[in-house]
Amino acid sequence: MERAGLKPNEYTLPIILSAVLNTELKLLVPQIHARIICLALNASVFVGSALMKAYAYSGDGVGLSKAFYEILNKDVTSWNALISGHMELGCMHEAQKTFDSMPEKDVVSWTTLVNGYIRNKRIKKARSIFNKITGKNVISWTVMISGIHGENGAWNIVVKLRKMLNEKRVRKQKAGSWVESPFLEM
Repeated sequence: MERAGLKPNEYTLPIILSAVLNTELKLLVPQIHARIICLALNASVFVGSALMKAYAYSGDGVGLSKAFYEILNKDVTSWNALISGHMELGCMHEAQKTFDSMPEKDVVSWTTLVNGYIRNKRIKKARSIFNKITGKNVISWTVMISGIHGENGAWNIVVKLRKMLNEKRVRKQKAGSWVESPFLEM
C-alpha cells in the first residue's frame, strides 16, 4: 500500500487487521501494531478497538491490554472492546473486573458481558447479569434467548424469557431478528 504511494489511515488499518484475522497472517498483528505506532495512530479509539479485537482473536492478552492502554481518550466503545477481548480469551475475571471499573456503562456494555459469559458457558452468571440490565433492548434480549438455547438447548428458559419479552412489549426492530422456532410461538 505504502509502496504504491498510499498512506494508511485510521480507516484503512482496521480493515487490514480484519482481513488477516481468520488467516495464518494473524501472526502479523504485532507487526501491524508496530506500524500503527510509527504512524501515530495507536491513540485512536477506532484503530485501538480494531487492534484489541485482532489481539483477542490471536490469543494475545498482553497485546490486547497494551492496545487498550495506548488509546488516549477511551470511551465506552473502547472499554466494551476490552471486555469482549477478555471474554474471547476466556479471561472472565479480567472482563468482570474491567466492567466493574468502567467509568460509564451503556446497554451494549451489559450485553457484551452477558454474551461473554454465555460464550464461556456460564449461563447462570449471564442470566444474573442480564437481570441487572436496566433498559434492556431487542439486542440484549436476543443475546440472552439465543445464548440459552444455543448453549444449552434449554427451551423452557427460552419460553419464559420470550414471555417476559412479550409482557414488556419489546418489539423487533425493522430488519432485526431473534431466535424463531415453532416451540416459541405464543
